[in-house]
Amino acid sequence: MKTRLPVTVLSAVVAFATSPGCQWQSGPPPVPAAIAATPSAFPELKLTPADYPRVDGSTSTEPLQRVIACKIFDAPFQWHHSEADDSRYVGASDVYESMVNDSYRGEKEELCEYINSAATHRGTDKAYVNLIESRVDFILVARTASPDELQLASERQVELDEQPVALDAFVFLLNNQNSVKSLTLAQIRDIYSGRAKNWRQVGGSNAEIHPYQRTRNSGSQELMQSLVMKDRKMIKAPDLLTGTLMASPFLAIDDDVQGIGYSVYFYQEFMSPPAAIRACAVEGVVPSSENLRSRKYPLVTDVYVVVRRDLPPDHSALKLRDWLLTPAGQSVVEESGYVPILELPAEAEGKD
Repeated sequence: MKTRLPVTVLSAVVAFATSPGCQWQSGPPPVPAAIAATPSAFPELKLTPADYPRVDGSTSTEPLQRVIACKIFDAPFQWHHSEADDSRYVGASDVYESMVNDSYRGEKEELCEYINSAATHRGTDKAYVNLIESRVDFILVARTASPDELQLASERQVELDEQPVALDAFVFLLNNQNSVKSLTLAQIRDIYSGRAKNWRQVGGSNAEIHPYQRTRNSGSQELMQSLVMKDRKMIKAPDLLTGTLMASPFLAIDDDVQGIGYSVYFYQEFMSPPAAIRACAVEGVVPSSENLRSRKYPLVTDVYVVVRRDLPPDHSALKLRDWLLTPAGQSVVEESGYVPILELPAEAEGKD
C-alpha cells in the first residue's frame, strides 16, 4: 500500500506553475518591493527573494524545490491533488485565515504568489536546456545530463557542475493483479529487449507482457538506458510508448494487468495518482526509504543540483547548493520525503 507523507509533517510550499515551453517567455517577474528584502529563516544562507537563483528541474523534484523555497522564507505549504491527473504536488497552504496579523498575512501571501510565478519545473530535459542557455542558474534533477544535453552544452561551450544532494531510486511498476512479486535485472533486460515476451518466462502467468517505455531524453528513459539496459538495445514499441507526463505509466498500468513500466521512487511513493499498481521488488529487494538509505536496493540513484561552472563564487545558486549539503539543508531534504545523501545527527533528522 502506498505510503503518503502527512501534511502535518511536511508543513508545505508554494505552488509552482508549470509552463509547456522549454524557454522563459519573458523571464522571471520583478520581485515585489514588499518582499524583496525578506530575510532567510537560515541566517547563514544570506538569501532574499531579490537574489534567489532562477530555478528549474524535473517533475519528480518539484516538491523538494518547493519545500526548500518555503522553508528558507518561512512560508506555509501543504500537499494538494492535481485536478488534471489526480497526482499530488506541494502547493501554497490555506492557513492564512488563522494568522492574527493582517499585515503579516498579506506579506506572506505576496511572497507565495511571487514564488509561484518565479520558480517552475519544466521537466528534466527542458531544465537542462534552460540551464545551458543561461535562462536559469540552478536545476534540481533526478539524473545527470543525457548525451543530447551534453552535446548542446559542448556546442554552447558550457561546462556543467552536477552535485548529488539526495537519494532516490529507479523502480518498476506492476498492476496489483500481476502475480509477479520480484524481477531480476536480467529478467528486466530480457523483457525490454524483447527476449521475454510472456509473463510465464519470468515467473508469472501465461499472458503477453506489455512493456511500457518513456520518450527519449525524459528522466526515466535516460535512467532506464544507463542503469538497466546499458549497451543492450530496447525493443521498439511505439504503440506502448507513454507520454511525457510522469503520471502516464501509472495511468496506463492501472488499466493493464499485463503492463510493466518504470519511474523514480519518490514520484511513485508520494506524487503518483491513486492507482492499482505497486513497485516490484528487484533482485528480491523492495524499494523503501530504509533500503535506499542502506543502498540495499540495487537501483538507488542520486538527485542532483546542477549549475554552470562559469558562475562567480558568490553566486546565489552556489550558496543554495552548498547549503543543501549542510545539516540544516539535509534536514529540509528529509522533510520533503527524500532520503538525505549525508548521514544526519539524530536530532537533525526529519520524521517520516
